[in-house]
Amino acid sequence: MINAQNMSTWEKFKSVVLDEDLPEHMKIWWWCLGGVPAILFIILIVTGILLAMNYSATIDGAYESVNYITNNIRFGWWIRAIHKWSAELMVVTVSLHIIRVFFTRAYTKPREYVWMTGVLLLLMTLFAGFTGYSLLYTQKSYWAVTAGTNLAGKIAIIGPLLRKLLIAGDSFNKFTLSRFLILHGAIVPAVIGILIFIHIVILRKVGVSELNGGGKTYKFYPDHIMTEVIIGLMLLFFMTILAIVFPLEPGVKANPLVTPLHIKPEWYFYPMFKWIKLTSQWIGLYVPVLVIGLFFFWPFVDSWLVKTFKSESLPVLIGLAGMIIITILMILESA
Repeated sequence: MINAQNMSTWEKFKSVVLDEDLPEHMKIWWWCLGGVPAILFIILIVTGILLAMNYSATIDGAYESVNYITNNIRFGWWIRAIHKWSAELMVVTVSLHIIRVFFTRAYTKPREYVWMTGVLLLLMTLFAGFTGYSLLYTQKSYWAVTAGTNLAGKIAIIGPLLRKLLIAGDSFNKFTLSRFLILHGAIVPAVIGILIFIHIVILRKVGVSELNGGGKTYKFYPDHIMTEVIIGLMLLFFMTILAIVFPLEPGVKANPLVTPLHIKPEWYFYPMFKWIKLTSQWIGLYVPVLVIGLFFFWPFVDSWLVKTFKSESLPVLIGLAGMIIITILMILESA
């Protein structure tokens, strides 16, 4: 055994950070989705910085600057597309990771706080999508953001203040886009970065959940890291193909005086949007808030359900019912 005092800096770092044994089943992609959002987050940070260098957060310049980036900056179209697809895939992969954890009940003690930080990461990822979408200043994004902030303003007590904080006033104004740029480019990424760090630290402390009682293991470094590097390169290749096959359309510049006949948010908000349209204002707003609260505290809700009803399958059945409802709402809104 090497004495800690005689270890080099690299040896200390390797011992503390990299020398971790992972269960053999983590080699299967479905079981190691947690690292993919981290890779996508890094890509988003890099591409976001490059985009911000030529973006103008003003009502007169936002739409034009996005078009300038797309059509006049060398590889601007590619950088913007990679940023867009990274954001979409981050929503997908964070959601799939949480779904996998939920249905395998890998959130049970002692991993309750790993789950809770994961849920916060999902919520912040969705909020990042919302703030980023507004920066395009197209007709579709302007009215979707207007509808979203109006709904937020109807929440009791905190709603009006929350809406003012988001749009920098009582309505969309010359300060709104700069407010969203600060949120999207600085505050939200900082919060996501902190949450990822806390998530990993807690996970390292309690350990990765075992499958079928455990068994063979492999090293985090270099085996798992090399796997993640390969996944990152494959993601870049895949998103480049998407950027070429589905080039980003400029859209129509926002016009506050012309309300579109059909306002739709980004696809990941479809279930919520459809639910609000099908129900009353009170149910539409507060039931999702209640569901998010239950989802956040689900490890403790699960424990109570199992103790009360003596059935470990009940939480899974409730989750399955929730998945079916969300899927139906998404299909109805996308139709």
